[in-house]
Amino acid sequence: MSLLPVSRLVAGYGFTRINIADDLFTSDKVRVYAFCAELKRRGIKIAWSAFARVNTVDAEVLAVMRGAGCDTVSFGIESGNAEMLKRVKKGGTLQQLSDAGYIKPLAGAATTRWYWTHNNRSDSEY
Repeated sequence: MSLLPVSRLVAGYGFTRINIADDLFTSDKVRVYAFCAELKRRGIKIAWSAFARVNTVDAEVLAVMRGAGCDTVSFGIESGNAEMLKRVKKGGTLQQLSDAGYIKPLAGAATTRWYWTHNNRSDSEY
């Protein structure tokens, strides 16, 4: 895994924090593990955060991310209604929403959630 962009931001520009604004970053655990391992191997000490979906994380992935400097994982919460979650077709369930709220603090990272409001489209609009 190439960390050249991260290395340049840290060494060349003095960045002390980055955000991975890809809510599918955690969907590929091999990629997450490789990214975290490479940060450690190169000794890149930077605080970072990432977007994620509740159906792509577990305690193990979050612990690995935390061990590599991740201090915040942000979740998109489309709805607290099971039917609406099915309509938006992102794969999350109410149980996963609940679990993410408990797993993250156990892994030592902050909890951030993004909410949709007025999400009341008809089935034909999805």
